[in-house]
Amino acid sequence: MSNFVLKCTYLRNGKEVEEEKALSEGITAIEKGAFYDDWDLIRIIIPEGVTSIEKDAFFGCIHLKLLSIPNTVKTIGWSAFYACRSLESIELPNGLVSIESGAFSGCASLTTVTIPEGVTQIGSGAFSGCLKLTNIILPESIITIDNNAFCTCINLPNITIPANVKIIKTEAFKQCEKLVKVTMLSKDTVIEEGAFDENVEIVYAA
Repeated sequence: MSNFVLKCTYLRNGKEVEEEKALSEGITAIEKGAFYDDWDLIRIIIPEGVTSIEKDAFFGCIHLKLLSIPNTVKTIGWSAFYACRSLESIELPNGLVSIESGAFSGCASLTTVTIPEGVTQIGSGAFSGCLKLTNIILPESIITIDNNAFCTCINLPNITIPANVKIIKTEAFKQCEKLVKVTMLSKDTVIEEGAFDENVEIVYAA
């Protein structure tokens, strides 16, 4: 098995520097804390064949602006991109199955998120504190929206909850100050107490 090579761009002393980093033989994951607090990293291309981005992999990469994730990635782990506050957009891969707790928490510049079909659960706090997030598109495959999943997304104005969602947990959309309307596509979805702020209008389309 050949090694997978990550293409990285760093900003050092005002100049962009290109580097390639190979994963160890037989490894298909970007391992825990691989780029933890790497403030110089501004761009990264993850190659086809990588299957998971593990816990804290890019935690605190505050200057990371551009990110390419291949469709072979199935899991984005706990706090994988926590506080990547320069990341403005991200295209989540079509093969994705799991977005774990805190995966994109504190990505304060992120404006739009489209979650692909196949993802069944959005983990606790996965997108909490994404202060500029104005648009979220959820797939029909989503079953669970966990606690604090989108908490303090203060610029999110509305959202549509797909019919297959069975439960929206406590504080999932808490402190989303501009959230005024939630469209529910099923009356069977359980909305736990405190999932939304009290002023939010919940409309059932089905």
